[in-house]
Amino acid sequence: MEQIFWEYDRALHVDGWHTVWTAPPYLQLVNGELANHYDGSVVLPMVRIWDNDEARTHDEDGLHAMRACLRKRGAIDDLFLREELLDQLIVSSSGHLRALLRLLQDAVREVFKQPDPSVPLNEPKVGSILDDYERECRGSVFDDDLPWLGSVAKQRSLRIPNEDLVPRVAKLLDMAVVMTYRSDGAWFDVSHPVRKRL
Repeated sequence: MEQIFWEYDRALHVDGWHTVWTAPPYLQLVNGELANHYDGSVVLPMVRIWDNDEARTHDEDGLHAMRACLRKRGAIDDLFLREELLDQLIVSSSGHLRALLRLLQDAVREVFKQPDPSVPLNEPKVGSILDDYERECRGSVFDDDLPWLGSVAKQRSLRIPNEDLVPRVAKLLDMAVVMTYRSDGAWFDVSHPVRKRL
């Protein structure tokens, strides 16, 4: 990916066209000069579903935005016994829309596996979906990652102690283990499922 945007950047410039390219967020980390080859670059943040405070207070605007996005896909409220169960999926996604859509897909599958698909999902069924998702997320993290991830969760910033760690940090960003948010500047946090392991 770095080669495409760095070594073949001339092929990505089209005379007379304004083009927006999307690239993984870790590219700016592994190559700080990347933006100099283009008119600029910006990392699109996750939807902020908790505030940048110690308690991680739920951000009602972010939760509302995620619910509204899902509701455009259909009558998703009919899938859940209560809205709070949908909110559990949203919080577990950490504001990562692709992860949330995957969780919603799992919920739809679970509904249609039931003898009566008109019965909404209850707490144990949503809990089972979340357990599977969170176990998979935590499985992508090595024990050696935990001290550094703990510092990200505490300080809400990316402080990389040495260059050797850059490839691993890039991978953690790519896997959405480390999340980028924005409010009064960029800040970082560890995804909800992985933070439970810290």
